[in-house]
Amino acid sequence: MKSDKVAVVDRKQDPDAPPAFSEYKAETKKEGSDRDDIYSHDPHINSDGEALYRFLLDQQTQHPPVLRILIKGSRYETTTGTSYQNSTEFIFHVDVPLSAELANERVHYSLADSEPAYRGDSAKEIEVKGEKKPIGFNDFRNYNSQRDARAKKGVAPWCVDVDEKDLPVLQQGKESEYVEKLQALHARPWKSSRSLREWADDYCSKTSSRREFAFQQDFYGWDLEKLENIMCTAIKEKFGYTGDVTLEFWTVHSKIFARPPGTVSKVLSKIWHGGLSVWKIAGVAYPLTKWVPVEKSSSDSTPSSQFVKTSTGFQKRIGMTEEGWFKKWESTIAEAVNKKLDTCEFISCPI
Repeated sequence: MKSDKVAVVDRKQDPDAPPAFSEYKAETKKEGSDRDDIYSHDPHINSDGEALYRFLLDQQTQHPPVLRILIKGSRYETTTGTSYQNSTEFIFHVDVPLSAELANERVHYSLADSEPAYRGDSAKEIEVKGEKKPIGFNDFRNYNSQRDARAKKGVAPWCVDVDEKDLPVLQQGKESEYVEKLQALHARPWKSSRSLREWADDYCSKTSSRREFAFQQDFYGWDLEKLENIMCTAIKEKFGYTGDVTLEFWTVHSKIFARPPGTVSKVLSKIWHGGLSVWKIAGVAYPLTKWVPVEKSSSDSTPSSQFVKTSTGFQKRIGMTEEGWFKKWESTIAEAVNKKLDTCEFISCPI
């Protein structure tokens, strides 16, 4: 779990020359939770913006995110008298790893200056003409609520601030119009007035022992509420389970952290996340399904449900829809439910 480059200066040839870069590997660890976030206390990535920038790019390749789904069945049972006990009848996890095709479609994004974000302080702020300004509690709460709701619907993370009327809705209008509207939203994922490298430089210019740079790894493209409804309906109506069904979705390797190398910071990493100075402004997002341009000759042999003609040419869907994924996994999930599977292992391939 290594990365990055360290500056090596050739003083013999030119003492004033800029440093060249040679291979440098920053030590990383995983937080050990079911989310397995990546973090490093390496001193070099805490003092050199270029090293931190390269570290973030490298880690997303080494540790791509995985969508994990917990599937649990339980029911209340009478124990003694009027006492009831909730009994778990099955519990297992299904992983949705990225295909190579979708991994190559990853997009670097950032929040706009007008969006609440951690920009080097302990509270979220907005940025106006280069100056950071606090936001009101109601604005903060409303923004977070809209962000979470849109994430569940599969909206890309850089579209939180987009007006509701500008979001594409598949049930309204032609599919070609939906695809065009979707692609227009995805045309400009980097919204910050600063580059990722500039944010890395900003972090490295500070010396606080309680600071943290957080780089997000996200998914988009699937309506998780829709998938949850598909799965719960199948478990109850098709598989015949009569208890309560609980589904939880989360992302493994959802964050990559840089934290200071000091002893205090290392101790705090084990018991508390965050800091007095936090940078959380950017990330990388991976589509679970996406429309991409395709040549006419390629579309001729593609099933009609997999391509659409827009004003700019033919588009092909890569990846699976929520329904397509569940159809592929249906027999595996049915067997796990019927056998009352209870395991901490993660199922990553359908049978």
